[in-house]
Amino acid sequence: SDFSVIGHKNAEADDVIYVGTKYANKKTTIISSDKDFRQLISDKVKLYDPIKKVYIKEDNPKEYLVKHILIGDGVDNIKSCRKRLGPKKAEGMVKNIEAHLEIDDQLRERYAFNKKLIDLSELPKPIFDDIFDSFRNVEFNYNPMGILDFCRKYKLKVLGKRINGLQLN
Repeated sequence: SDFSVIGHKNAEADDVIYVGTKYANKKTTIISSDKDFRQLISDKVKLYDPIKKVYIKEDNPKEYLVKHILIGDGVDNIKSCRKRLGPKKAEGMVKNIEAHLEIDDQLRERYAFNKKLIDLSELPKPIFDDIFDSFRNVEFNYNPMGILDFCRKYKLKVLGKRINGLQLN
């Protein structure tokens, strides 16, 4: 089959996708509108939003992650590190985050808590290793036609054109 299902009883899909990007260790495209994946954008990992039908750009994924941790995530019911801490205030804190964390105990505690929930690299090693092993046990037979059919079915024209030219990156 063109698709394999990998899961773990103690992990979310985000975690499995994160491990998959590490397992692949080559150019990978994540197809999702979930903003949590912005932290993974790199030379090797691209993020395609199938709703907006665009590749998401993130100039500094590390800074994005710090802002996300500071602001929290209403969708995932993760509170901000402080009351009335929004995007503008977080933007001003990012460059000196270490200094802010050093002088503010409450901020430091909440930041550490949010980081465990938001930062995909915080996945406990035993769970990471289990998922990684699951990837090892799957045989990937890249079939561009199967993926192309998937793209047609879900009207992913831009991605479909790239696959058709075998340029998925």
